[in-house]
Amino acid sequence: EDDYTAFVHVYDSHGHRIAQGDSLIVDQYLRATSEWEPGSSGVTLHHLAIPTGTSPGGYDLRVGVYNLETGERLPLLDAQEEQQGTSALLEVEVGVSDRIPDPNDLAIAQSFERQVTPGLKLLGYDLRDRGVPAGEPILLTLFWQALDTPRQDYRLQLGLLDSEGASLDQRESGLVGADFATSQWRPGELVREHYSLPTDGEMTTGEVTLTLNLLDESEGPVLEQPLKVASVWVQSTEPTFDVPPGVNLLDEFKLGDSISLLGYELDPGEASAGDILAVTLYWRADTRITRSHKVFVHVYDQEGNIVGQRDRIPGLGIRPTTSWEPKEVIADRYNVEMSADLAPGTYLVGMGMYDADSGERIPAFGSDGKRLPQDRILLGELSIRR
Repeated sequence: EDDYTAFVHVYDSHGHRIAQGDSLIVDQYLRATSEWEPGSSGVTLHHLAIPTGTSPGGYDLRVGVYNLETGERLPLLDAQEEQQGTSALLEVEVGVSDRIPDPNDLAIAQSFERQVTPGLKLLGYDLRDRGVPAGEPILLTLFWQALDTPRQDYRLQLGLLDSEGASLDQRESGLVGADFATSQWRPGELVREHYSLPTDGEMTTGEVTLTLNLLDESEGPVLEQPLKVASVWVQSTEPTFDVPPGVNLLDEFKLGDSISLLGYELDPGEASAGDILAVTLYWRADTRITRSHKVFVHVYDQEGNIVGQRDRIPGLGIRPTTSWEPKEVIADRYNVEMSADLAPGTYLVGMGMYDADSGERIPAFGSDGKRLPQDRILLGELSIRR
């Protein structure tokens, strides 16, 4: 009676999904399963695009079926009709491409061109999330290019630094899978690889810096100082009652009768179209909050039109207002992506809160106690460069 969709997913040895193909199951007459007669059977063909630069080697292939309308997966049954999860595990081998692709085919999210060794260049990276709960891993994709055949098999060293530059953690792993060591790379070879860097569940809320270095065959670092690749926000659920050092405090803004906005940071204050604006808000719970609120962060053009937006439960979604302790101070990060076709000029950044159930905005008041227009707090200006 239902229409079903087949999923075919490919995973690497670390559990990262590198390719996905979901398609409606239809017969030779293009009829969905709700139109099939009992006892019908057939063959379907599913295509998966393996991303350019995927290193050769063995990968896991998972196949299953789900209800198109509800998304619920069907159980997988063995010959004895015993349930064996919701997907079949197969194996697939990815080979070496006959041609070396163009770097533009990699679709790199963040360009970061650095020549790490005479024969090896880092082209860029992609972070799945720019913020993670403490204890959850940071998932990173790196894009490499061999300028010449590397003379050694290099290993990767990833690290985390706190806001003061002190090391929080450091992990080592293969640069790529064992089936494709760097000494096997051809001149011009392009390789993408996925990595996972754990975070400590005891880490405090704040920004950390992700660093990168290579280790040679003698286990010595290739670079005297690791490369600082990206910043990641780590969100803890542990309450704190102190304002973080260095926060520029505001004349208090109030939202409702239970929340104060103590300060904020806009990074960067000047950006290019397509950049990500990081907005950090610092709240104080003045009393216990009984309803869940969402935060909105808007970027406005000179006519007041919204050209960038991020709405979310505070604290990456894991610190709802109902969990805030009285007098607790909460640091809260929002990443707003600027459209790539945004015209150069000056824009305004504003924010506020609304009830998560009804959508009604929470009254916002200035330091003089007067209610603000549109229950919105204007934080400052953002300049978009030419």
